[in-house]
Amino acid sequence: MAEHLLRAGHRLRLYARHPEATAPLLALGAAAFSSPAVAPGFAGSRMLDLMGPKMAKRDFSAGIEARLHEKDFRMVLGIAGEAGIELPAVTLVAKQLRILMEAGWGYDDTSSLLRVLEAQQGREVES
Repeated sequence: MAEHLLRAGHRLRLYARHPEATAPLLALGAAAFSSPAVAPGFAGSRMLDLMGPKMAKRDFSAGIEARLHEKDFRMVLGIAGEAGIELPAVTLVAKQLRILMEAGWGYDDTSSLLRVLEAQQGREVES
């Protein structure tokens, strides 16, 4: 169990930040400038370098399926709840991953969180 929690924690560290942080910026760029922009820089990361262009092209083919991250987030939140620890950022991403799953995008990449954000903002979402 501890080893699984450790692996899940690593994925949480990567995926709680990157798709969730990248999606709003891509949506903002598309809405404000009709062109989402993703460029490397000092504030960049390897995950952003890999996922940003795919998200901008709306390529949601799975690198790692979102359903696996949803499972990990659910497990971590269960353990945190039992320990009386609140994880607000993880809770937010877990909620959006549940919405992603309900939309039928669980076998797509976690970058599909962009579609969840678009749907929450009333924008047209491509499936």
